[in-house]
Amino acid sequence: MVSIDMHALWCQFGRPRQGVINAVRLTAKLDYKRAIKQAAVDYEQDNADDLNKHFTDKDTTTFWKCWNSKYQKSLSTPVSIDGQTDPLKIANDFKDYYSNIYVNSSVNVSAVNEYNNAYSSMPVDTESCVIDIDVVDVEY
Repeated sequence: MVSIDMHALWCQFGRPRQGVINAVRLTAKLDYKRAIKQAAVDYEQDNADDLNKHFTDKDTTTFWKCWNSKYQKSLSTPVSIDGQTDPLKIANDFKDYYSNIYVNSSVNVSAVNEYNNAYSSMPVDTESCVIDIDVVDVEY
């Protein structure tokens, strides 16, 4: 049975979380996910095989035609930021924005002195500064 059919059947039986109906639904769902993953792998492998064939045949024209047909993506709509579509205008707007919020902290003498004092008071023993990070810490 197809995953969609099993889902509908599962809904008809009140969406049980255990039992035969749920087990069959989960199996169908897993099969469906496996089929999607396998289709993606097969697609990528076919693309790689086509490109490899043209590459090994030293047929650069066909290689690049194949590459572009598979991987070159064109934007269907132009990029618009604050109503601007001209790339040069957008880049200049970014430049203006970030140049206005930039603060040269090295000019602030008191901040530089505060940093230097904090840095000089740090322990020289780098072993004591090492923090033990575990996979569990990164996971959350």
